[in-house]
Amino acid sequence: MAVGRSAASSDDKIPKKYPARLYQADSGEPISALVSIQGDDLLISAIDGEHLHKFEAAKASASGDSISFLLSSLQVKGGGSEGDKVVLIDSVSATTIIINSHDFLGELRLAMPAQQIKGNFQRLKFQRFQSNFRNGVVWVVFAGVVLIFLFIVTTAIMYESKHPGHKGVSVSEQEDEEQATSQSDDRSAESVEAVSEEYAVTYYDSETMSEEANQALTSYLTAFRIKTQSKMRKFIAKPMLNGVVVELTIGASGKLLDSCIAQSAGVANDKLVLKVVRNGFPLQPLPKGVQSPIRAKILLK
Repeated sequence: MAVGRSAASSDDKIPKKYPARLYQADSGEPISALVSIQGDDLLISAIDGEHLHKFEAAKASASGDSISFLLSSLQVKGGGSEGDKVVLIDSVSATTIIINSHDFLGELRLAMPAQQIKGNFQRLKFQRFQSNFRNGVVWVVFAGVVLIFLFIVTTAIMYESKHPGHKGVSVSEQEDEEQATSQSDDRSAESVEAVSEEYAVTYYDSETMSEEANQALTSYLTAFRIKTQSKMRKFIAKPMLNGVVVELTIGASGKLLDSCIAQSAGVANDKLVLKVVRNGFPLQPLPKGVQSPIRAKILLK
């Protein structure tokens, strides 16, 4: 009497073959083979003559290039090293057969009684779900780590672009440096003699220019001074007692050729003042009659 279901034992259906490994009870040596279900039997075909010679002795009922096991004598287990294989054990010869295909279990469900395989089928499905879930978690964690790393790198690059002078400096060191700079600025401002407003705008080579050119250049530089001081007060919150004197070299077209601090108001203030001054250029061309380039000193408070 056939053990399997009629749908699986029809003779006109060509059995599908699955890659497998055969382990003999005595040697335990893995032998590559192909398995298929035909009627009540599990057929094992050798991949080549060498493999057939090795496992022929595992079963007395060898026919041609294949050997067979009764399905009713096989114990079915789900699992395997990758969690998606079917393990069959022959109760007579203790031979173990591992099929590397989850689809093979579907054919077993048709060929074997439901109670013989039901529990193992559910167990194997759960193992596949666990494997897929673990892989999904690994990919999610990996993607999260990559995103966090990219966020940190991007943040560091943006911070460095805005604070180029703070690389490798701790918060406490930065505060100490700012405090020392502030104290140094205060001492410098107190020790420098104040420049009189009468000399707020001075320039070289005035004696070689006409009175009209001198008046025009004084008005030109004074207008720049007033405009620069207005912008500068937006950036410098702490008043500079004696101000800062900036020395400029201006070309005929009004382009800034050079700039430096002639009288300091402290390192922090000097940097801000120079930045505001340089951002104010280019100016209008120098007035007519003014020799270029012109070198001038301007007091900014």
